[in-house]
This record gives sequence, C-alpha cells and structure tokens, in this order.
Amino acid sequence: VYIDGSGLDNRIGAACITDQRDDSFNRHLHLGSIEDHTVFESEVVGAILALSSIPSLPHINRIFLGINNQS
Repeated sequence: VYIDGSGLDNRIGAACITDQRDDSFNRHLHLGSIEDHTVFESEVVGAILALSSIPSLPHINRIFLGINNQS
C-alpha cells in the first residue's frame, strides 16, 4: 500500500493506492486549504485511509505500508 500526502495550489490532500491483481484500490481525500491543514497531517490521513481500506482486501494476509514523509 503506497501512501502520500501533499500540498498543491494552496490545497492539502492525501491518497493511498495498492496495485494487486485481484484486490486493488485507491482512495483520496481533499483536506482543505494550506492555511487550515499541513502536509504532515495529510501524511497521517493517508495512513488512516490505507489502514481503513485493509478489510476490503480479503485475499491479502500481509500488508506493507510505504510512507514517504519529509514534512
């Protein structure tokens, strides 16, 4: 599961994705303006999105979360 949170054009968002043949998903969330949210917060939200998506992967018995956090 790959996770990313970032800011662009004064907006903050988070996403997670997996690329399994039978069990794929991607999730994203727009948190709001950079004045109200931080990139660090979006990294945490990306991790929460990923962890909350794990139950939808019934054929997976091991999960690796890849988080690139430089905030």
